[in-house]
Amino acid sequence: VARVPHRAGQAIGFEDRAPQHTERDMAVRAAASLALLPLAAWAAPPVERLVAHAAAKPWLYEEAPVARSAQRPDLCVTAAENGELELRPCSGEAQQRVTDRSSLRLAGRCATAGPGDRAAARLAPCEEAAAEDFALPASGQGRLAVVRGGAELCLTPRGVEDGAPVELQRCDGSLAQDFLLPREAPSGDGRGAFLGVNLGGWLILESWMWPKEMESQDLHDEHSFIAKHGGPESAHARERMQQHWDTYLRPGHLDRLRRLGITHVRIPIGYWIFDAVYDTRDGFVSGGETYLTRAVGWLKARGMFAVLDLHASPGGQARWQSF
Repeated sequence: VARVPHRAGQAIGFEDRAPQHTERDMAVRAAASLALLPLAAWAAPPVERLVAHAAAKPWLYEEAPVARSAQRPDLCVTAAENGELELRPCSGEAQQRVTDRSSLRLAGRCATAGPGDRAAARLAPCEEAAAEDFALPASGQGRLAVVRGGAELCLTPRGVEDGAPVELQRCDGSLAQDFLLPREAPSGDGRGAFLGVNLGGWLILESWMWPKEMESQDLHDEHSFIAKHGGPESAHARERMQQHWDTYLRPGHLDRLRRLGITHVRIPIGYWIFDAVYDTRDGFVSGGETYLTRAVGWLKARGMFAVLDLHASPGGQARWQSF
């Protein structure tokens, strides 16, 4: 829901701030902004079917997940044509899907390795690898380990580049031996486990999240912030917003979240972010859609999901919640 500047505790409605909008106009634009979220046809460049990945179902459990390198979440354990394991770009192909967690089964065969503390990991018919009982991480991140002769051995990539061989080495607790693997679904309820965080204060400015820049300066909402810096068409206001959008979220932030086992990211957005319904008379700066699209691409590359929250719609407001 959208809110506009208010003083002395008085909430001013959207229609009071922009009387040039008729009720019918606002209703049509509200419907248009709501329709953009689930619309499968929303595929024009540079969006590239953003919604297909963004409209995530947090309870979904992937029956055959991939095992991603914690250091390079874009690379997955993959069975090469010769049966040896290596890191390759995550594509979701059968050679990357873990169909049996206890035996680390990929593409119908099971992971194993030759004798010794350091040997190339490979796939073999499961009857040959029956003794290899791998322990997989229960929390979303951890080691893919097996015990041999009292020693714990871990799958370990020999590097973090595309094509790096994966070996079975003694576990040493290093990040190189950590993999990201969705947690197993709780038995009986049919629902999957997920961990999520919220990116509040990014694509919608809220004063309580930015006390120094907004609250301490009596700027109650994003509209007030933009007005102070010259309005939606001001070069200064656009520069401030673009700098904020660009620096608030970077790939390194998502890498860190993924290492902590985060699978879903909630992104509150305002209707004005969509170019299709943007109107400069609303008082907001345009261009946020580009940064949203970029973020969803980063999430997709890491096997993470965006949950889009239409947090502000035309003409609406929630008392004391300003945007």
